[in-house]
Amino acid sequence: MTRVLVFGVFDKLHEGHKYFLEKASELGTELIVSMASEASTVALKDKKPSQTEEDRMRAVKSLPYVNEVVKGDDLIGAYSAIKEYNPNVIATGYDQNALRDHLNEWLKKDGRGVKIEIIDSFEPRIYKSSLLTD
Repeated sequence: MTRVLVFGVFDKLHEGHKYFLEKASELGTELIVSMASEASTVALKDKKPSQTEEDRMRAVKSLPYVNEVVKGDDLIGAYSAIKEYNPNVIATGYDQNALRDHLNEWLKKDGRGVKIEIIDSFEPRIYKSSLLTD
């Protein structure tokens, strides 16, 4: 079994999100999504998601290639999903540079042999979340 883990807010689930999650699922046999909490989203993006955590989780859970959705940490960089699920692969989006850099440092200190894969973009001029309006 190859377990893949992804991190994200997934506010107003759109085709770019779906593409990312489907491509991440193809990297293994099980896909786990760590859904960013409202507190961590505010800390990272300086704004609250437009949807509740429960609504975002329900939307992502409905996708056939997602095996599990778990609540992310309120504290950025705690990575409890890595500790609990011990993934073989962590997939990041093409635009998650800060997350990728932090993960590389954290994984080096932690000593886990987790591979980080970057998922390419899907029409980022249309589907980048920060470009979508409410």
